[in-house]
Amino acid sequence: MIALFEGVAGGLLILLPFYFFSLIGAGDVKLFSVVGAFLGPQALLPCLLFVALSGGVLALVYIINKRSRQIPYACAILGGVGLYVVLNQSHITKNVF
Repeated sequence: MIALFEGVAGGLLILLPFYFFSLIGAGDVKLFSVVGAFLGPQALLPCLLFVALSGGVLALVYIINKRSRQIPYACAILGGVGLYVVLNQSHITKNVF
């Protein structure tokens, strides 16, 4: 149960500075804190790397298509977390089940 709260707190602490500078929305911070609750605090930083890579790909797609400047970062969070879960599936199932 403590790992759940540590994951939520870790997710909040990692993305909260970006929210204070209006770089991401509050929903993105809350979404990443839920990711921390499910994956645990030890998975947040590696997962954040996949989220950043996914966000970079999403930004390139928006630049190529000349879309608006606001990018929905929840898509990048979910894509990066999904990629992390697929690549670390054996580690996650061992710790959860």
